[in-house]
Amino acid sequence: MGERGRILRTTDGGDGWQRVTSGVTDTLRSVSFSGVNGIAGGDSQTILYSTDSGVSWQISQSGFFGGGFLGAQMLSATIGFVAGQNSIFQPLLGASTDGGASWAFQPFYFGQNEGGGTDVFFFDQNTGVISGTVFDGRGAIARTTDAGVSWSTLFFDQAIQGIDFPQPTSGFAAGWGGRISHSTDSGITWTDQTNGTSANLNDVNFASDALRGIAVGDSGTILWTANGGEPAPTPTPAPTATPTAIQTPTVTPTATATATPTATVIVTASPTVTPTVTPRPTPTPRSRPTPGPRSSMLSHVLR
Repeated sequence: MGERGRILRTTDGGDGWQRVTSGVTDTLRSVSFSGVNGIAGGDSQTILYSTDSGVSWQISQSGFFGGGFLGAQMLSATIGFVAGQNSIFQPLLGASTDGGASWAFQPFYFGQNEGGGTDVFFFDQNTGVISGTVFDGRGAIARTTDAGVSWSTLFFDQAIQGIDFPQPTSGFAAGWGGRISHSTDSGITWTDQTNGTSANLNDVNFASDALRGIAVGDSGTILWTANGGEPAPTPTPAPTATPTAIQTPTVTPTATATATPTATVIVTASPTVTPTVTPRPTPTPRSRPTPGPRSSMLSHVLR
């Protein structure tokens, strides 16, 4: 879809494209298919529909003054929705039950603010969300549970341009300033995700697993994720073995009586030698005195 009613169609996964006649000259801004049935929305509130996988297109309406449809969704082969703005600057929801041939419209406000819808996603005929922007530059996501009769609106600091719910419990919204937000409760609440860009993002689309998705934006920006936009888990460091102090029993030396060799003095009495007195010949008496008997000497040995 593109300027001056341009429609291109591929049958080989995007390797080659063929021009298809649209029958309008307004810029076409949104497209959605369910099986062979599809719808397209554009400026001047133009709506086209196809029943043959886009080989040919019929005009449902065109030529309105102002407004247009930036979002389109085929919920089933017969039920479709468009979202945009009418001629008096109100957000506008359109619903079809015949594959896009005819439409009923429901204008509303983003919390009493004028603005325009940029994308649409319905879970069933009654419950859905519309992203958009209001005239003071803020972004908005409005939610309805009664087919657009009443709405609750959340506001963001910049425009929200695209919205997609691959699963009711996992939805994504993309907007200006690099915003990507995630919802786990069918669009009631939203949490911003980190993506590393500040470029304006204009659309987002996810596979049915809610893990693999892309977001596109200004200046050729293309972001992709394989884990639902969640940050990569931080590796958990391997636990460090902390040395455990092992208490070794302290052996207190037992005082052991050590026999200290004692020098024993053994006194052995040597046999008493009693000298045998051999009688000497009686000398001839001289004039000197006669000596007295000699004393016996005992020898003591100390070992």
